[in-house]
Amino acid sequence: MKNQTKLRLKNRLHRLEGQLRGIEAMIDADRENNEIVQQLWAVRQSLTSAILYLIEAEEDAQLLFKLFKRF
Repeated sequence: MKNQTKLRLKNRLHRLEGQLRGIEAMIDADRENNEIVQQLWAVRQSLTSAILYLIEAEEDAQLLFKLFKRF
């Protein structure tokens, strides 16, 4: 993996970690379920975005093919 790809991917993962910690705080604060679900969907989208970034950045057609095969 290229150094620039590593750095950007790690930054995305750190943001995801922050989002998850925020959701944990929402749970502890007894926030409404719909608010928590909304944030979980945002995390899911961020994770999907990180996956696509890695595939595109590394031009990994084989990985892309495997992913499409699974779904």
